[in-house]
Amino acid sequence: MDTLFLLAVATVVIVLVFDYTNGFHDAANIVATVIASRAMTPAQAVIIVGVFEFLGPLLGGTAVANTIGKFVALDGVAPVLSLSILLCGLIGAIAWNLGTWYFGIPSSSSHALVGGLIGAVVVAVGSEHVVWGFQQLGEGHLTGIVKVLAALVLSPLIGFWAGFLVHRLLSALLVAANPAANSRLRGLQFITAAGLAFSHGANDAQKSMGILTLVLLLGGFIPTFEVPFWVMLACATAITLGILFGALTIGAIFWIYSSDLPSHESLAQYTPPTISRIYSGEGRIIDEFAQERRLFVPIEDMPEMVKHAFVSAEDKHFYTHKGYDVTGMAAAFRDAIVSRGANMRGASTITQQVMKNFLLDGSRSIERKVKEIILASRLEETLSKDKILELYLNEIFLGQNSYGVAAAAQTYFNKSLDQLTPAEAATLASMPKAPSDYHPVTAKEKLTERRNYVLNEMFQNGYIDEATYQENRAAPLLSVQNGDAGDVVIQAR
Repeated sequence: MDTLFLLAVATVVIVLVFDYTNGFHDAANIVATVIASRAMTPAQAVIIVGVFEFLGPLLGGTAVANTIGKFVALDGVAPVLSLSILLCGLIGAIAWNLGTWYFGIPSSSSHALVGGLIGAVVVAVGSEHVVWGFQQLGEGHLTGIVKVLAALVLSPLIGFWAGFLVHRLLSALLVAANPAANSRLRGLQFITAAGLAFSHGANDAQKSMGILTLVLLLGGFIPTFEVPFWVMLACATAITLGILFGALTIGAIFWIYSSDLPSHESLAQYTPPTISRIYSGEGRIIDEFAQERRLFVPIEDMPEMVKHAFVSAEDKHFYTHKGYDVTGMAAAFRDAIVSRGANMRGASTITQQVMKNFLLDGSRSIERKVKEIILASRLEETLSKDKILELYLNEIFLGQNSYGVAAAAQTYFNKSLDQLTPAEAATLASMPKAPSDYHPVTAKEKLTERRNYVLNEMFQNGYIDEATYQENRAAPLLSVQNGDAGDVVIQAR
């Protein structure tokens, strides 16, 4: 068989494979949220996303395909060489897509495609065969690579500000809304999921349509750069299959892990076990009994300084996230990579920690993490932020058989919560990470360092001013255990 024909067939197949991996790679962006928030069942999400993803390439025009198909100029290059260049660029883009998917790294298939093709062209025939578009930019026209890069750079910025403004508008409109508004907002997610799927298909499938049309043109199979209908249909099918397979995978994961989850609604009526005390006739405490030393404090009686310290130490986005913090997860992953595994830290939000402490075991497994995220997102719909924080601050183990911040304040400083200084509040907030590793006697220097880190976070987050930060940072670490903060009045049993 003719070499050019075989190479063209192979390149067409690789283009469709890229299109498929593009859909599979981006499936989580479209379906994970609507499934996790229970706006849709996995089956509903798959059907809606599949239908609109398929319609996008067929009804979205060919403007993007024209741009992508014309940023490399391979007209004078031998057909076999030009198709080989396209094939190599596509294989590189596919490898990047699969690699970032495997390691859970958010990435852009568009960046991968553009970068792969430019690299292959420059190495094989030189940079003069890339339509950079710098000269045309000086003339006021966007074309070639400049046009592609402008869209790639501006799209997240435009998306950010659009999302910011819409969120502010909805927040203003729903400021006095009751919980029943959640059902209407879930209904709107049907529209947003359909729109996102349609726009994803219309935009991303056109990249493959442009490359596929370029393959046909360079191979001499079509006379001009015009996207044939069968190319639209093939690319629409490939990207939709990728999306569907990814959506089915995600849906299956959520269904498997959520089918036997404990009920999170019981936490709304949760009353933690507290200390039993025996008083004398004069009202003095004679003794106390408890398996877990805990003094329950309602959230409305919790000092702001204590709340701010724990939020700064454990979950600075607590008041804005929906149960899990994608930014925190990405930062933890980045730190682990940069430190080559030396800096392995968790990325659990306060809501996730409540789920782990109350309803799940403490095992370090992917299964437990997935369940934790699902339950955390559900709890955020059931309880207010204040109620979640109340559960956390009264349940958290802080060492020395002290559960909750009130008991810990007495244990370490012989004080009530409203008597704590910012430094002391930051000290308590330093301990959830590992109470035994931050003992005020055996690890005083390490605890002081962690306390100062929390104070800095409180300052950076606007909870304390610079003078308060500097004063408390310079303060010595005093504690009952070191014998420099008074004697313990109430001994734990």
